[in-house]
Amino acid sequence: ALNLHIFSYILKPVDPENLKEELTRAVRNAQETKLLEKERFAVEEQLAQQEKAPADLVTAIKECVKRNLSSPDLNRNMIADEIHINMDYMSHQFHKKAGISLSNYIIEERMHDAKKLLDTTDYSLQQISDKTGFSNISYFHRQFKKLSGVTPQQYRTDHR
Repeated sequence: ALNLHIFSYILKPVDPENLKEELTRAVRNAQETKLLEKERFAVEEQLAQQEKAPADLVTAIKECVKRNLSSPDLNRNMIADEIHINMDYMSHQFHKKAGISLSNYIIEERMHDAKKLLDTTDYSLQQISDKTGFSNISYFHRQFKKLSGVTPQQYRTDHR
């Protein structure tokens, strides 16, 4: 009986009233168990969605950055507006999941594109600065040297 997970045990001779009470309790218990299972499943589903949401958020942010990389207006505000999410929550989740701050990610992506342009084109430094979304050439020059250790012109000379 224990292996079969019995609910109750009724002795003979069976009292119809006692049987009715035990059956009612058994049905109620089965319904409660089923409800608890549904709630547990719903909670597990919600937790799975919460774990998935930040990963989807990071992907959405990265796609937004790639689409708008050449815009000097690319910043947390613009991204948050475009993907319709709170700016602080977005920044926190991005940093937590991607392991880098959003502003540093944007700068790194711009530098990656700038290096590609320096390697493959004859664009002037001003043109490259404009195409990679830097607001002015001196800021581009400073950031490039800070991240790569050489000036953009030195990088171009070394990689040609």
